[in-house]
Amino acid sequence: WQAEIVELHDFFEGWLGGALPDSDAAFARLPATMAAEFALVSPGGERAEREQLLAQLRASHGSRPGWRIWIENAALR
Repeated sequence: WQAEIVELHDFFEGWLGGALPDSDAAFARLPATMAAEFALVSPGGERAEREQLLAQLRASHGSRPGWRIWIENAALR
């Protein structure tokens, strides 16, 4: 499970940083990990449903060059 978490965050870093190709094939990694009922609640309390979030992320390719993300102290709940 830890490897899956790291791989998913590597995807976010590569996608948003622009290191991954801007293609449907590269982006397919993300929707494959999200359940149909997935929703994200931001720290500000806004809720984004799965399809809305996927559209926003698909359009955000390369929007954060040099952006880094890492995982520390991962735990299952």
